[in-house]
Amino acid sequence: MGGKSINFLGFSRLSFGFFDWTSTRQEMENIIVLEDKFFIAEIKTKGAELCRLFCKKTKTEILWNGDATYWGRHAPVLFPIVGKVKNNQYQINEKSYELSQHGFARDAEFLVINQSKTSCSLQITSTKNTLKKYPFEFSFTTTFTLNSTGLTTNYDVINTGTSPSLFSLGAHPAFNCPLNDDLKLTDYELKLEKKETVSILLLAKSGLISDERSPFLTNENSIPLNDKLFINDALIFDDLKSQSLTIQSQKDDVAVKVSWYNFPHLGIWKPLKAPFICIEPWHGMADFDSQNGGFQSKFGIIELDPTKKFSAGYSVETLV
Repeated sequence: MGGKSINFLGFSRLSFGFFDWTSTRQEMENIIVLEDKFFIAEIKTKGAELCRLFCKKTKTEILWNGDATYWGRHAPVLFPIVGKVKNNQYQINEKSYELSQHGFARDAEFLVINQSKTSCSLQITSTKNTLKKYPFEFSFTTTFTLNSTGLTTNYDVINTGTSPSLFSLGAHPAFNCPLNDDLKLTDYELKLEKKETVSILLLAKSGLISDERSPFLTNENSIPLNDKLFINDALIFDDLKSQSLTIQSQKDDVAVKVSWYNFPHLGIWKPLKAPFICIEPWHGMADFDSQNGGFQSKFGIIELDPTKKFSAGYSVETLV
């Protein structure tokens, strides 16, 4: 059975006398540990970011370890925007605001509002500082729950203001690929839930979405993996019927299934030669290069009335 053993974030899980490297790292980084008889999950309070998912049965590290040589994150949340806004600026009611790529939630310190052995909820709320760059009041809660097949991540956005709010939301988890040290990227494929006939949106050099599309799948549900797929950055889908895909290889009996709900768009991305792949369910995406309108006209923008809640999420399962 294939498996991958990794010294996570540079520390092995060993205890030398009175000094426990794992405990020390958790204290330094404010990491929450969830565990049941099937999995171990670790979540940073900074960004409410899942930073480890380990399957005990297969002894597989499922999530990317955050080695900054390739990419120093694991599974950031994208809120209140996905991707870039043009010139890092956007307009609401003729007033301009600035937001950097993917928004501010991924770098915010979250408050733990609920925790058990197998579940936790973390939350941020609007502040004077967030209102300067994003003029809407909100509460944003991320909940992680272990189960017998893997981990579920759920996002809840509540409009705590008195007027409709606007936002986009996305997940950006990175999965080890290959999952087995004896295999390589080209041994793997992404198997979509349904056969698709779709094109992909193309990115401009600016990092925004161009107005061009490229045909990609014709009544197919398999995407064989290789680095050439990502020469022009991410694969961006806006009209998939599938609500899940599986990272799998015919040479290995361990596979990872990623499912999502209330995310109509999908990005798939990896840096060239990096040993991981990101499966990114989105609601919304970067500005189009030709976009001249305000924030409300952004593709996929969510409008939420006062006191209302928007929920979306994704799950990660190990298939053996």
